[in-house]
Amino acid sequence: MEIEKDEAYWEQRARSENELTPLTNWYEMMARNSLRSQKFKRKPRSILKICLHRKGLFIRRKFWKGLKEVFQVREEEVRIALKGMRPTMAPGPDGFPAMFFQKYWHIVGKEVLRYYLGVLNKGLEVDSANTTNIVLIPKIPKPTSLVNFRPISLCTVLYKIVAKTIANRLQDVMGTCIDEVQSAFVPGRLISDNILLANEILHTYRQKRTGKKGYIAVKLDMSKAYDRVEWDFIKAVMNKKGFARSWVELVMKCIKSVSYTVSINGNRGRVFEPSRGLRQGDPLSHFLFLICSEGLSALLRSAKKSGLIKGAKASRKGPEISHLLFADDCMMFGEATEEGARVLKDILKVYENCLGQCVNFGKSTGFL
Repeated sequence: MEIEKDEAYWEQRARSENELTPLTNWYEMMARNSLRSQKFKRKPRSILKICLHRKGLFIRRKFWKGLKEVFQVREEEVRIALKGMRPTMAPGPDGFPAMFFQKYWHIVGKEVLRYYLGVLNKGLEVDSANTTNIVLIPKIPKPTSLVNFRPISLCTVLYKIVAKTIANRLQDVMGTCIDEVQSAFVPGRLISDNILLANEILHTYRQKRTGKKGYIAVKLDMSKAYDRVEWDFIKAVMNKKGFARSWVELVMKCIKSVSYTVSINGNRGRVFEPSRGLRQGDPLSHFLFLICSEGLSALLRSAKKSGLIKGAKASRKGPEISHLLFADDCMMFGEATEEGARVLKDILKVYENCLGQCVNFGKSTGFL
């Protein structure tokens, strides 16, 4: 014990002589010099922005400067985002595909980097690059209604690089802030895992022939899930998840600064600005929708914890599962009771009102 105390003492002394200044020395100096203490007290008060180490040591400004540089977007991140794009993807309103920037980076790279680093690090506006063409892809051979078309957003490469750089950073933390029941678009997870788990639960349902309790499985499909997302809900969930304010503002800037034109038979219509929704074609959209879907998971977890609903088990000793998420699709499991059905209905109503979602009952199915 004495040796460990000596080692800790000399380690602290060595650190104080290099980067940090001992807080105890400051107090001793003030105590020894009472005259200087009086002069110090008579000085006008000012706000001191300092931080103390857990051992009572000052952390100097050089440390904070270095820490700030760690979180700055680097040029290499922008290059990685550009290289990760498919060269021949359909271009946006400017007509430039990713191949142009990839091939002629030695010519345009310097100016492009200055713009991106200004947007990502200094808060410059992204409005000029955030224009989008909407093209309608038919879902069936002979569509007769707008619901038979899938709107695809063709963003400019200039905007995609900004969004892709943000998405690359965001995906590194998705595994820690997204519930484990969500298996789509989360690094390290496979959507096939949830498919196999759902099949096991349904197999257990089929094999159950006796017992007083009945069980139900409901597969929900959200109508125009991405188009109905409320922007205020995205911001609220990101703040609740603990994302930095500057980061949330940067993401919201990318979402809110968009302007659209609809392209029909090669002709572009008038420009308009939306008030909600995420673009299918924006590198950020998948991750942001997963963050929003945490609202539904939180409601179901809370109801399960309170005993209002009960999940299902694939085996007797297996975990109780109340729901599984497949991106914008959801599958819920539980006991087939009137009270449980009422609770699930109320949860879906709250989720629809907050996020703006709407259940497509035509594509939703149930198993009883």
